[in-house]
Amino acid sequence: MSPKTVPFSVRITDEDAEFLSRLDFKDAKTPSDRFRALIAEKRAAENGIEGYQAWFDEVARMMRPVVHKIRADELASGLSSELVKRSFEWLPDLFAYFLSYVSEQEKGSPVVLRELEMGLHERITRVFEGTLQMGASDWRSCYDPEQIKPRIASTMDLSSLMQEIMIRK
Repeated sequence: MSPKTVPFSVRITDEDAEFLSRLDFKDAKTPSDRFRALIAEKRAAENGIEGYQAWFDEVARMMRPVVHKIRADELASGLSSELVKRSFEWLPDLFAYFLSYVSEQEKGSPVVLRELEMGLHERITRVFEGTLQMGASDWRSCYDPEQIKPRIASTMDLSSLMQEIMIRK
């Protein structure tokens, strides 16, 4: 059975109405839908977010307005950046994995801490490998390749040095 609903009326400023209309909630089209979504979001936040997927969804939701703005700005300017696009994927994954630690069982145990470290390492390594793959394309898919190239060159130099050190050991 569906819970009983109560009519609720509120007066808001034009600015708040504009802000409300820009909020992006799944399946929320009307102002009433958006108000209900805001309440549900606040209730979920107070009840705590647990687990990787829930954190991923929350981080992706928080990033959504910025991602939309960047995509619109890229379209308007005729620019595109593979690094920025990949960051849209990497950031929620890394951040959600990190934040989901708070909901793990046996907090502070050596096993859980090692799993956290390995999971973070895996994600950071994927970011690094993806960045190096983009470097193989001569950074043509970046806004300003000339600003990116020197950093990747210094990273490659450091990588070569580390490889020499590891071979000696």
